[in-house]
Amino acid sequence: MTLIETLIGRRVIKTALSVFFTALICQALNIPAVFAVMTAIVTVEPTAQDSFKKGLVRLPASAIGSFYAATFFHFFHISPLSYALAALFTIVTCYRLKLFDGLLVATLTSVAMVYVIDGRPIDAFFVRLLTTTIGLSVSTIVNFIILPPNYLKQITSEMDDVLYLAGIDLGYFAVSLQKRELDLIQAQTRKVFDTFQARLLKVEQLILNQQKESVYHNALYKQKTNIDLELKQLQLVKLMHYHIGNLTMPLHTDIEWSDDTLLDVVTIVNDLSGYLKKPMNCDSDTLKQHLYTLNHTFSQSAKREATLTDYLHAETVILYELIQLTELMTCYHELESAN
Repeated sequence: MTLIETLIGRRVIKTALSVFFTALICQALNIPAVFAVMTAIVTVEPTAQDSFKKGLVRLPASAIGSFYAATFFHFFHISPLSYALAALFTIVTCYRLKLFDGLLVATLTSVAMVYVIDGRPIDAFFVRLLTTTIGLSVSTIVNFIILPPNYLKQITSEMDDVLYLAGIDLGYFAVSLQKRELDLIQAQTRKVFDTFQARLLKVEQLILNQQKESVYHNALYKQKTNIDLELKQLQLVKLMHYHIGNLTMPLHTDIEWSDDTLLDVVTIVNDLSGYLKKPMNCDSDTLKQHLYTLNHTFSQSAKREATLTDYLHAETVILYELIQLTELMTCYHELESAN
């Protein structure tokens, strides 16, 4: 099953199983399966909790769509007016009742049902209500029982990618700093920084999905501690993202460090960049030494007098951000080591 999961994907497998069991039940009851199958397909969500919550919305929404389809078929039979009015009233009603998650399914059910009504509209309405209930119930049960989602491996992989992007961004900063040409970093880092941010949002969504799933499967997975750890690390990476972003912002004064001081700072930045790219190489003693050096250099740079227009010089800003970043990386490394 693991090989099949890798090649096809859990959600696709669960969708196929939901369709199969839904159609099987409808066949046994001798009722049309197409609307039940449609409902089953759209109800398979990333988590069991989402399937259940959205199912509670889609059921009444589909009932509304079926009602309008039966009503307008009764008055206008199969005609453009029936399709248009069924869609219009379904959308407006679902929107007014805030059934947003069921709006699309209800509208598709409504317009499709106009064409397939055979016999009395009232009978068709109750049949559609039954098939929708079957589709929702089957897909929710399948999503809950079969192949429960486990996002922890994906979270770890995505987090490594996020840290690697952060390391690349910091590496660009080190090159620009060494050349004393910080203006160059804007064009170089913008794309990397935006990708960094997008991947960070993806990690956050994966952790949220895993938290939702743990409500139902915590006894099976026993992974609540892992989720809490990932959440703490995510908060640290978010703060790293913030401080790296500040380093790439335009600075208002030139850097007046000596060549030796500049070399020391660039070396530290390159080390931090390397640790972000390969967290397993991170050394806590080296981080502490870098933190001491940065704080000492900061205390010297802070003595530089402010001008009428610039109260924080480039050196002060850079060192402050690097100190914060180093502290965050130290905390991250401690959490990783404790895992």
